[in-house]
Amino acid sequence: MERRIKAYRLANNSEVAEPAVQDFFKTQGIQFYKESIQTRTRDALNGFKIYIERVSLSVYFCFAN
Repeated sequence: MERRIKAYRLANNSEVAEPAVQDFFKTQGIQFYKESIQTRTRDALNGFKIYIERVSLSVYFCFAN
């Protein structure tokens, strides 16, 4: 476990001090969906669908060919 955490930190630490993705969303005022890890998959997906409809991002998920 320690080895994997160390490898993760090495792979994900920016050497050029790039901001984290979460910081980007905060500075841009973009909302993001939060869900408990304990939530069942079906309930989490339904909650995500409701979130998309609420913030009007459904355009990005409705591509028609």
